[in-house]
Amino acid sequence: MKKTFPLLGVITAALALPSSAQNIGPDFIDDYNVFNLGGVPGLPINYGGLTIRPGEPDFLYIGGAANQAGAGVYRAPIFRDADNFITGFGQASLFASTPNIDGGLVFSPTGTMLFTRYSMNEIGQVAAGDNTMTISQPLTTIGVAASVGSLNYIPSGFAGAGDMMVASYNASRIYRVPFTEVDGTYTFLDATHEVQISGGPEGITHVPLGSPVFGETPHLLVSAYSANAIVAYELDADGMPIPGTARNMVTGLTNAEGAAVDPVTGDFLFSSFGGGNQVYRVSGFIPEPTTHGLALISITSMMLYRRRRRHAG
Repeated sequence: MKKTFPLLGVITAALALPSSAQNIGPDFIDDYNVFNLGGVPGLPINYGGLTIRPGEPDFLYIGGAANQAGAGVYRAPIFRDADNFITGFGQASLFASTPNIDGGLVFSPTGTMLFTRYSMNEIGQVAAGDNTMTISQPLTTIGVAASVGSLNYIPSGFAGAGDMMVASYNASRIYRVPFTEVDGTYTFLDATHEVQISGGPEGITHVPLGSPVFGETPHLLVSAYSANAIVAYELDADGMPIPGTARNMVTGLTNAEGAAVDPVTGDFLFSSFGGGNQVYRVSGFIPEPTTHGLALISITSMMLYRRRRRHAG
């Protein structure tokens, strides 16, 4: 079971600074850096999953009071610097009630919000226009071990594109799960693939193809809660992580939670459940080739940024 933490003061990040407590792994130190963006003002602890909704690059959606019956997803303004890199967040406001939200949070193309629920092993849904949970589907009956920690879509360009990838926190297993959609809500079908990893996955997202070190080889990033690390896995021909390829990308964390990609810069974002309840960004990835109509930062800006960057601790 996850631990709960006493109430901590909220921290506002006005300027993102390289983190001295967290370290980039040796395979990635020449190309990536980790920044502690601080807390989200007004967001109840403990922090859950997070995402940036397509078409809204200046707002963060993030779970608050995670794992509790009174949990919700909150919407907070994103502060960016002149090169569009995230530096912090404004005051959060409640967007929707999402009881027992855990590390998984994503918006569907229809606008439905999907989130994982701990410890009842379910995926909850908030239909577009609603502010309370519309439906919640148990996952044990479709082959997902209790209890789920995270979920995310498999993007185009990866094996299994269009399916959902689901992670069990307790069992440290990754699944590929197809689904059907009717009138904006989703029914998840029997898992078709299953892989045993380690570390208690609480956030999962795919690495933008062509990013430094990773190249064109498909990879998955996992927020490994129990291992206090962000772990990169190479994917096999079926789009599933290969356990023997695990490499620590970020270490020195406390309860890594959630996973998302900033569609503007390609940066990897994750939260922490306790451990100060912070949001972090890892910079160095390339932006995804399609960003739902969002403008990408220029290649020149990215190159200038990389030249002036200083590596963390």
